[in-house]
Amino acid sequence: MKYIWLFIILSSQAFAENSTFRDPFTLQLPIDKKQYYEQKFEKIPFVYENTVLLFVNESFGINLKPSQSGKIDVIYEKNIEKADVSLEFTQKKLGKNLTMMLQIKNNTKKTLVMQGLMTVPGKKG
Repeated sequence: MKYIWLFIILSSQAFAENSTFRDPFTLQLPIDKKQYYEQKFEKIPFVYENTVLLFVNESFGINLKPSQSGKIDVIYEKNIEKADVSLEFTQKKLGKNLTMMLQIKNNTKKTLVMQGLMTVPGKKG
């Protein structure tokens, strides 16, 4: 089964109040030479409750802002050049196979610790 999108979960649980949303879109991904996976998405934020929602063929940045509680708020940053962390998630053909790659660039002097979750269509858990 092919992996379709990736969610990066950063450790903070505080809610980022100023969410920036994507326009509704249809995700279309090749599975093989004959098949495509397609799913429609309505208004989805780039960051929600300090969780980064990253779909294949997207790139953007996030800024990390300390909160008064001592936790870190994760904030969407459209301009990658201004971001504390830049993210790029791509799908490319490698020989006869399709492959996905997540590139994360930490522009801070701090060590960045995160957890990731990749989902597969039609599977739960």
